[in-house]
This record gives sequence, structure tokens and C-alpha cells, in this order.
Amino acid sequence: MLQDLIYDVGMADGQDTAYYLARGFRVVAVEASPLLADEARRRFAAQQQAGRLVILENAIAATEETRPFWIYDGYPEWNSFDAARAEQVGIAHHQVDVACRTFDSILWAHGVPYYLKIDIEGADHLCIAALSADDLPAYVSFEKNETWPQSLAHLRDLGYRRFKCIGQKHFRAVEIERDRHQRAMERVQRVYTGTSGDSFSARLLRRAGLRDMAKERFSRSRQIGGVAFAHGSSGPFGEDTRGRWQSYVEMAATLEYFDDRFARGRRSAFWGDTHKAWSFWADIHAAI
Repeated sequence: MLQDLIYDVGMADGQDTAYYLARGFRVVAVEASPLLADEARRRFAAQQQAGRLVILENAIAATEETRPFWIYDGYPEWNSFDAARAEQVGIAHHQVDVACRTFDSILWAHGVPYYLKIDIEGADHLCIAALSADDLPAYVSFEKNETWPQSLAHLRDLGYRRFKCIGQKHFRAVEIERDRHQRAMERVQRVYTGTSGDSFSARLLRRAGLRDMAKERFSRSRQIGGVAFAHGSSGPFGEDTRGRWQSYVEMAATLEYFDDRFARGRRSAFWGDTHKAWSFWADIHAAI
């Protein structure tokens, strides 16, 4: 493991890469979108020249080949091999051909990082599967999706013993025992969703300015350690994340509990009222 190295797998608009560089780390950033990769090369030209940043314009896949990849216009964080979500919600999208690499080839070329951040819309498990117990990142995070049980179990089998799930709307820990912060965010969520739509009560709430107040509360909750994390960023990592570390058994039980609540249409601070599959937006963190 290289203590000064972070992998940003799924760089998107570069918010996370900028944060890691500002923290003094070297970064290997992986981005499939040619447009986003070009923008990052311009934005971080000085860091690349100094040898602090490597940008790989690749998608992660099981085999090394060229494949069609879907760009979600206006929603780069959703770019993926799957166009289904764009079609479901009516987002404009277009296809590009991208060069794919296996994640183990990247590890071999650049070394094992201190922290591995993964956010590649459904392909996160390919990165986790490529890790070797002989040399592991101190910290890993990946986006919660339908393959989380397999990824969590594999991380446990590799030797990871501490886990957290962090809600990406406000960077609060997903925990069964609700603390005062989670209860406060639930109240904010009720106000925020209650001011949606065109009902008479919703219009009154908006006129009272409660929606703007709720939005401001969400923004304040994203300020951690003197850093204001923009919407769409992955936020802090490792020991800088909020909440307590849980065992594998606790984490699996917590995620199953919230998945059940989500499936039954229960309200939560961690998702909105749409109950689309992607509205429970969270990252799972693991530590040795």
C-alpha cells in the first residue's frame, strides 16, 4: 500500500480529485467520459505536470475491450453502460465508445492506494473483486447498490472489519439507532418534500420560505472539517466520516433494515418520497 496515494474511480466532474489533491495526496483518477476526462486534464494540468495526478480515460470492465457507454446529458454522475435509467426518467443521453480496462491491471501499473473510492454506477463490485488480501487499501468506499451484500461479504473475507454507510445527501451515518442529527434531518426532509408539488399547503410552505430553509440545512450538513462539500461529491473518507464504525454483522443488519423500510415505502432522512431505486443514495465505507 502506498500511503500517499488515493484512487478516484469514477472521477466525474473532479470534485473528489480536487479534495484529495488539496489534502496532499497523489491521485490516480479513472473516468470513462471523454468530455469529463478532457475537462479534468485542463483543470488539473499543473498537478499532472508535477506528477501528482494521473488521469486514465477508461471504463472498468471484466475484460479489456472497446464497448458502448452511455453519457447522461446534464447528469454526468449517472454515466454508465446502462441506458435504462435515462429512458425511465426521460433524460437525454447519447452513446460513445470507450476503452475498458480491468481493475487489476490498474493496480498492477499504479500500486495499491491508501484509500480506494469507487463510484462507477453498478460496476463497483469489479474493483472490489480485484483486491488482494496480500496488499489492501486502508480504506475503501463504494456506492450502495443491489450488489452490496456480495461486496460487503467479499470485503469482510479480505480482512476488513469496520464498516459505515454514509447517506450522500447530508453525509450522516445510516444507523438503526437514530441520533439527534438523524431526527433533525428527518424533520428537514419532511419539510423539503412537503413543499413539493402544487397543493395549497405546499404553496403556503413555500411562501413561508420553509423549503429554502430546509435546503440551507441540507447544505450546512455537508460542511465537515472546514470543507463545504458540493452536491454530488463523495465527501470525507476514513476517520473523517461521521458516525461509528460497525462490525460486518451490524452493517449487514443495518442495510437490510433500511432496505426493508425503503421497500415498504417508509419515510427516512436518507431518501426522498419518490422511492425510485436510486433515491436511497449512500456510500458504504470499509476499514481494516
